[in-house]
Amino acid sequence: MKRFWCRECGAITDHVIRKNRHSSEYGNETVLYCPWCGDENCVEELEPCPSCDYGWKLKDDHICEKCQLRSKDELARFFRGYSKPVREFFDDLLDGTSVEDLV
Repeated sequence: MKRFWCRECGAITDHVIRKNRHSSEYGNETVLYCPWCGDENCVEELEPCPSCDYGWKLKDDHICEKCQLRSKDELARFFRGYSKPVREFFDDLLDGTSVEDLV
């Protein structure tokens, strides 16, 4: 099942309105319209979240918004357990470094 998100109105839907049209500038093209607000070319396809398996994420995101918030909260709780000098050390350590490089 495909899911779509509208950047204009925020709707998440299982379908979009597709209309074929011809323009002298672009030739034949299929334009996607949001079924809720009717705006054109504001719809993005969503993908299942690989972290939670029930959320939906944008193509360029790693995980869904709910998992992003949960992960940020878990990371903040983890770092709060360290003193300020140790957190500053982590800042220096992570400057320009990928987390994947550390694991």
